[in-house]
Amino acid sequence: HYVNANFYTRRRMVLLRGLLELTGIDPERFKLDWVSASEGRRYSSLVTDFTEKLRELGMKKEWGVRDRKSRIRHTVKPGIPT
Repeated sequence: HYVNANFYTRRRMVLLRGLLELTGIDPERFKLDWVSASEGRRYSSLVTDFTEKLRELGMKKEWGVRDRKSRIRHTVKPGIPT
């Protein structure tokens, strides 16, 4: 189960990165990693590092939330009225 789920998740990650790029969101704002319950320090390090990365990237001010939702809606379901 875990092996297959991880494989499918990795494939979905590739699709998600493409979707993020299409909608104008930096794919660096999304991260996938596997951590077991016994890896508390590693988990903490991953979260801290990713939080720092997001702070470095800052907020994207070129378009607002409403425009972002519109872009995503048209990308995911083209032709469906909003």
